[in-house]
Amino acid sequence: MNLQKCEKGHYYDQDKFVRCPYCAVKGQTLKDTVQLDGVEENYTKKKCFDNEPESLQKAVIAAMEQLKNREKTHLPVGILVSVGGVQRGNVFPLYYGRNYVERCEDGIHVGDERRQKASLLTAIVYYPESNEFMIHPEEGQIRVGDMLLQKSVSLSGYERISVLDVQFLFVPICGEKFCWI
Repeated sequence: MNLQKCEKGHYYDQDKFVRCPYCAVKGQTLKDTVQLDGVEENYTKKKCFDNEPESLQKAVIAAMEQLKNREKTHLPVGILVSVGGVQRGNVFPLYYGRNYVERCEDGIHVGDERRQKASLLTAIVYYPESNEFMIHPEEGQIRVGDMLLQKSVSLSGYERISVLDVQFLFVPICGEKFCWI
């Protein structure tokens, strides 16, 4: 346990929280925040899930629980949640650098390593220097929202991405408010 005292005099465990959990953003309580891998950040459930069905909320929260168990050397920077198509409900973590979205014999595969005998459809890249996500179309019709991708575009978060017959929701973990490095 690494006890720290914040500017307002609260004591908290710095091994679990980056900032004082008692000094939450105005109007926000600890119950409104999501704890990720022992790091408390001000990602509110309300902000993340405005106008989204409850099943999607549960899928994203389940993904966050899965990510807690990852090794520190392979930290996720975002997730793709399949919200439509045959792989609905599946969660795919995204890592630093290039993440490949490929067509395989068993459906769509998302990962940071290429598979043999897979057809590359698109790549989602996280650039830690600029704290930016970009999607690069490779093959087939890739849509972000209603826009058919002709060239690489920046992703800001919570976009719907259509790849073949699968629809994903892109959820960033790293961004303005948090980054692993």
